[in-house]
Amino acid sequence: MRLDPDHLRLMTLARQFPAPAAVAGPSGVADLLGRVGPIQSQAPRAPFVGLAARRPGVSYSEIAAAFDSYELIKNPSLRRTVHTVARGSFSAVEAVAERTAAGPTSTFLRLNRVSFAELRAETESYCVDWRERGDLVDHIHAWLAEHDSAQVAARVESAAGANHVWAHAAVLRRPSDGRWERRTDTLHRAVRTLVDLPREPADAALRTLVTMHLAAFGPATRRDIAWWSGESLGRVDAAVAALGGALRPAAGADGQTYLDLAEPPAGAAGPEVGEGPAGIRLLPEFDALICAYAPGGRERFLAGAHRAAVAGLQHREYSPTVLADGRLTATWRLAAAAGRRHIEITPLPGTAPPRPADLEAAVADLGRALGTSVDGVTVR
Repeated sequence: MRLDPDHLRLMTLARQFPAPAAVAGPSGVADLLGRVGPIQSQAPRAPFVGLAARRPGVSYSEIAAAFDSYELIKNPSLRRTVHTVARGSFSAVEAVAERTAAGPTSTFLRLNRVSFAELRAETESYCVDWRERGDLVDHIHAWLAEHDSAQVAARVESAAGANHVWAHAAVLRRPSDGRWERRTDTLHRAVRTLVDLPREPADAALRTLVTMHLAAFGPATRRDIAWWSGESLGRVDAAVAALGGALRPAAGADGQTYLDLAEPPAGAAGPEVGEGPAGIRLLPEFDALICAYAPGGRERFLAGAHRAAVAGLQHREYSPTVLADGRLTATWRLAAAAGRRHIEITPLPGTAPPRPADLEAAVADLGRALGTSVDGVTVR
């Protein structure tokens, strides 16, 4: 049987909205993230919103405690973009992220006398304690001037150059005020000074990421996996070949080949799966239902006619979305006026607007996860 878009959508929904595990508290939060995959997090509230959508009732204190105990680790990783990953997934994500960062960083800084590996080692060495971002960049500037050249050092003075310094997958980001859901001044520290984690060879790590992607977002094409991981198609193909019988291909109605695990997660084995999560869920910016796939493969959840309504012009930002009965139907924002906070819903073109009464549970879950009160809903 060929997999059509509805089959793919339902199979993914079964993975992204799994039945609740028995574990509660920070460990339960980490377990959930390990099952649904890394959450893109340049919007700081995204992990809180995304986890609340996938486990209604989870509290701000549970998620914040998972960050504080490093059960969740937030830093620039996949595609040099900030993600939050479960501790158990960190080593594999880090290894692939660092390999894919080596070329762009070396090219941008035009490293000559020092290697990318030496630059990264110096960054980790300096971050044995918490460092403010400006101090970290200043230190690497001085180190490059001494060990490479003044010209190379000068390139970290720009914002883009500084990003190549602190966007290090082995260095944790932490808000200086402890409010993980807000965009605040950021501190940096080498992850392995805080938690005992192995280092993995990049090829083995990529094989882990292939299975991680399919378990959380599959079935998927080789291009989806390559885009999400930041790796080349050639390396993804080699990882798929090495995994052999652990994977199985299936033909898509669009003529593409979709890969899946030979033993998918429980409840996500085929087109007979259910209709997805009941009711309405509020999803964060850059949610995986859109951004776990290559741009050409995002119509599983986001119709082409709706992409312009969801994708912002700056940094290709994807707005927070509304999932209603397993389909993306609207965007939302948390607005504040006269001391009150409320949700504004904007239906996507051609979709029926949700009734405010149907949003009550999702809005309550959002407020609980963000630790704030939400006074009401406006449907535009």
